[in-house]
Amino acid sequence: MADKTSEIDALAGLLQGLDIEGSVISADALHTQTDTAKHLVAERKAHYVLTTKANQPTLFAQVKALPWEQEPTLFSTSERGHGRCESRTVKALTAPKIVFPYAKQVLRVHRWVKDLVTGRVRRTYAYVVTSLSAEQAGAQRLAGLVRGHWRIEALHHVRDVSFGEDASRVRTHGCFILGERWCCTGYSKADRSRPTGG
Repeated sequence: MADKTSEIDALAGLLQGLDIEGSVISADALHTQTDTAKHLVAERKAHYVLTTKANQPTLFAQVKALPWEQEPTLFSTSERGHGRCESRTVKALTAPKIVFPYAKQVLRVHRWVKDLVTGRVRRTYAYVVTSLSAEQAGAQRLAGLVRGHWRIEALHHVRDVSFGEDASRVRTHGCFILGERWCCTGYSKADRSRPTGG
């Protein structure tokens, strides 16, 4: 993209012509914009799962201020591999009083990662808003959607570090650029199912 703001418009352009009705679109915090949410839900009849960070300070403050400590953990998982042990816990709340279009739930994902070589422990919290109701997606399904998006982001990070993609000024309509945009959007036609519960 020519600059970061053009990435916002590029999401709508990327999805143009695709049948995304009923699909779940995940995107990074740059796309956590009211216009993006309205476009996906009202115009395209899709759902969103969007990371919330400080680029939307009002929304981020609202989400962080929710009574997370009072809520039970609804889903947890642990993995060991690649020289680390990682645990994730997920809490989900319905989204009352959240000023963001079509938000039905808010998630807090707590990641605890221990480097098995150095013993260093890193704890992070990620906050996510979604237009999916609790009936459409429980904590386990939402955790899977978030984890799937993080895998895409990790791939992009590796490609950027290895190939300097973000710094590249080469812009074509070739498969390489389209493929990256496809992956970073997290679009999945296979995710049209609407299981209930966890």
